[in-house]
Amino acid sequence: MPAVVVRERAARQERREQIERAAVIEPPVQQHGSRRVLRAPLAHAQRQAPHRHVPLSDVHRPDLSVAGATVKLLDPPFALCYPPRMAEKPLVGIVMGSKTDLEVLQGAIEVLREFGVAHEVRILSAHRTPERVLEWSHTAEERGLEVLIAGAGSAAALPGVVAAKTVLPVLGVPVASTTLGGVDALLSIVQMPKGVPVGTLAIGKGGAANAALLAVAILAAKRPELREKLRAWRKKRADEVLKSDAEAQGK
Repeated sequence: MPAVVVRERAARQERREQIERAAVIEPPVQQHGSRRVLRAPLAHAQRQAPHRHVPLSDVHRPDLSVAGATVKLLDPPFALCYPPRMAEKPLVGIVMGSKTDLEVLQGAIEVLREFGVAHEVRILSAHRTPERVLEWSHTAEERGLEVLIAGAGSAAALPGVVAAKTVLPVLGVPVASTTLGGVDALLSIVQMPKGVPVGTLAIGKGGAANAALLAVAILAAKRPELREKLRAWRKKRADEVLKSDAEAQGK
């Protein structure tokens, strides 16, 4: 067999072994967020004691230690390219009494997404699923929610029931779901008895958007970065008006 072929085979075998060793054993690592980061450069890792092959069945054994090395199974390729994102903890809870209310409450959802505020959305009826409403409201604070937005039409009992079971601020959004055009829901929400307040917004999608903006303002009280986003958002609205004014004047 020609010498050049022998050398090529030996080189391929060496590369294969290097890849196998790298896939099974790594030098000590430290946690850095959701990624594992080498404590030492590669040159240092290569000066460690010679690696030995570790059977795949031993990879997940927590008691396995090889010359101070950490043994782990390689992540799938897509995980290496796209490290897993931690789901943000919702700060705002949005609840509505019916699926038909979602079109209106979408105004709040869009604003919260624009500001990057994590939120959860539920459909729970104060009359048809009262126990679920009470449970959701009662556990809202311990689940990390800080502001609640409740939308309902007709008798619109939902915002008041939610407010009765939590000390978190509750913002009510009247939904026009009857021939009265939402006035019935508006009066129902705004006429809460003393001691159980509900911040009541305008009827419809505009009121839902304002509920979200008010929620952002409440959260921004202890989050400077959110406060700056809100300032920038307001300035952008003002700039839009000035631009329209200039266009109307023919400037």
